[in-house]
Amino acid sequence: MASNQEESQENNKLQWSDEMTRFLLELITLEKQDGNSKGKNLSEQGKQNVLKELKKQFPVAITWNKKVTWTNEMPHTLLQCIIVEKQSKDEGNRFFNLSQKANIVKKLNEQFKIEMSWKHAKNRWDNLKKFYNMYKMNPENPRLRTIFFDYAQLDDIFGDY
Repeated sequence: MASNQEESQENNKLQWSDEMTRFLLELITLEKQDGNSKGKNLSEQGKQNVLKELKKQFPVAITWNKKVTWTNEMPHTLLQCIIVEKQSKDEGNRFFNLSQKANIVKKLNEQFKIEMSWKHAKNRWDNLKKFYNMYKMNPENPRLRTIFFDYAQLDDIFGDY
């Protein structure tokens, strides 16, 4: 019985082929020729058209990843949200619970009128931690000084992570 479940799970996974890749590239080229692009990238309408045609030809469950372009103000707001949520979490817990993650994402989405997921916020937070740790190892590096606003405050945020 376990083997039937494994087969079922395998069948539900996306089985991508060379034929699908060729078809996808052809659809993207056609959409760009139709003017559904912004520079090198497809517009949202172009992406939807490509997905619609791809799903007609191949029975796959696929979405287009949304990209978040971070402005200079957004990391500061992210850090402020993390400070607020960090103050409200349990003393012995290093991690945010689902409602705290949702609060952080909601604040960013509302303030900047974007659609961001926790994954986007967490990736930026990890990136900020990386630069903070680089700064702590070499505080004289002038490139790193321009990234953050208050390293003393960041000690409080990243000190136990």
